[in-house]
Amino acid sequence: MVVPCACADPTGRPAPCVTTAALPPGQSHKLSVGGTPVLLSTARGVTLPPGAPPGTWSVADPGQNLLEAIS
Repeated sequence: MVVPCACADPTGRPAPCVTTAALPPGQSHKLSVGGTPVLLSTARGVTLPPGAPPGTWSVADPGQNLLEAIS
């Protein structure tokens, strides 16, 4: 789930953002976890909440500045 999600359905109730449109700009081309690209602090995209118009998202806090490879 993409959080926080400020999208609402036509009745005004919050609509969960459970999917995004394709892979967004701001994904790493060198680093991945489990085959999925790591999102960089510059990542942003479009949300596709069910029953609501599309919204946008961006990284508010990347949570860490350095990734470490552990084998």
